Amino acid sequence: MAVLYAKTQTAIAKELGVKRQAVAQWMKHSAFPAKGPDGYDVQAIRKWRDRHQQRRRITAPAPETAKAPETAPAPAEEKHDVPPLEISRARKEAAQAEIEETKLARLRRELIPMDAVEKEWSTILARGRQRITDITTKILSQYHPKMKRSDLEKALNACVDETLAELATPPDYQDPEDQ
Repeated sequence: MAVLYAKTQTAIAKELGVKRQAVAQWMKHSAFPAKGPDGYDVQAIRKWRDRHQQRRRITAPAPETAKAPETAPAPAEEKHDVPPLEISRARKEAAQAEIEETKLARLRRELIPMDAVEKEWSTILARGRQRITDITTKILSQYHPKMKRSDLEKALNACVDETLAELATPPDYQDPEDQ
């Protein structure tokens, strides 16, 4: 079987019997097959679509209804766009499993609450800002008008190195739940 390539979203849509907008939505997914030098591999896209239709709600017709004539009226159940019961159950079970995994990760302390992370980063940035502004005060306290330029450079380098060493040592993390 020859490999069929499509260069545009419209060509992909025509080949798969879907709307161009559906192809545009699919292309936003990171797992969507990449465009090669000859274009998009239509068979790879068809396989990707079939795999992902089962896991996610993708608004594309099934392959058997994709080639239906446009003048044929749609059956009543297709008008409501309701997912089959098995797909709904699978999605619900997957969501519940993800919630349980998140709870377990929190109990194991593998996840840190967002507000604790934001507070810690704010503290780190404030500490860094303060240390950097302290450099000027330290240098001015050591400076005198008759100081040689080389001595001033040495004092400045020593002060910057000291500040960087202080910033490289992170403060101890305090878990908010332990307080």
